[in-house]
Amino acid sequence: MNIRAIMAAAIFTMAAIRSNAFLQEETTITISAAGDCTLGSDYRAGYHNSLLHEYERQGTEEYFLRNVRHIFEADDLTLANLEGPLTDAEAHEDKEFVFKGPPSLALALSAGGVDAVTIANNHTYDYLAKGYADTMESLDDAGVDYFGNGLTLMKEVKGVKIGLFGYRVWDASRYNKDRIAEAITALREDGARIIVAFYHWGEEKQYYPNAVQKEMGRFTIDCGANLVLGSHPHVLQGVEVYKGRNIIYSLGNFCYGGSRHPADPDTFIFQQVFTVRGQRLLNDNACTIIPASVSSVQDRNNFQPTPMDGGDADRILEKISNLRVSEGA
Repeated sequence: MNIRAIMAAAIFTMAAIRSNAFLQEETTITISAAGDCTLGSDYRAGYHNSLLHEYERQGTEEYFLRNVRHIFEADDLTLANLEGPLTDAEAHEDKEFVFKGPPSLALALSAGGVDAVTIANNHTYDYLAKGYADTMESLDDAGVDYFGNGLTLMKEVKGVKIGLFGYRVWDASRYNKDRIAEAITALREDGARIIVAFYHWGEEKQYYPNAVQKEMGRFTIDCGANLVLGSHPHVLQGVEVYKGRNIIYSLGNFCYGGSRHPADPDTFIFQQVFTVRGQRLLNDNACTIIPASVSSVQDRNNFQPTPMDGGDADRILEKISNLRVSEGA
């Protein structure tokens, strides 16, 4: 073998070693998810002890997520449902509850470590198109990304693309299935290794998912999503592991300005660690549930979600376990 052939063989061998090493490299990505964040209130319900009153008392946006910020800052991506507009608009829908908070409260999300929110919910348009546009502008100003209502979001974390989308899903229509399948296909074609769906669905104050939730959650996994998150019931619902992937039917309330005294203050933060080896997403399912309350005090909602420990944490974990949904049931 001549010297050129030897050198070529050596270069090929080194390239193969480097390529194999690259393929074996592992990257872990921790995604946290929290439920309904209504950073405002319904003006018709009065001001005293409302979220806006608490905001005035505390004098800082950092107050609201202060007790969970250490969790959200330690992960790689934090998601939540922003339930209600951030706007100074006055004209609103004619409905039972209309929520809004000032645009400055978008900073409560960024100060608390929230990276992106879904804006696909039944309060998004409480203050009509202006309120919706103001909300997106407020989020942009605060450095918080958003998705939902046909807007997808691609986040690159540690070199891995994560695709996010969300819809209001009230039925299992062909229309809903088509737009879900199209969103997942488009995100995959754009290079997403991990795809997360965040839906607004189900029935308020119901602890078990309805037939639509189960059908659409499983359909979303069948289409290729890696995680399905849910909100709207305002209480916790169970978790289902379907084909090795998680459907979190309802994360419940979180920083929730919709009630001064919620009947059920239990909530949780869901975390999943995804592992990417080379170009392949592993099938491991490493999850953590962090029990929490929507308030740091017991006598009222002070709009400061707080992790629970001891007996309260055990009770919430048992509650979630009892609500677990069996695959195919």
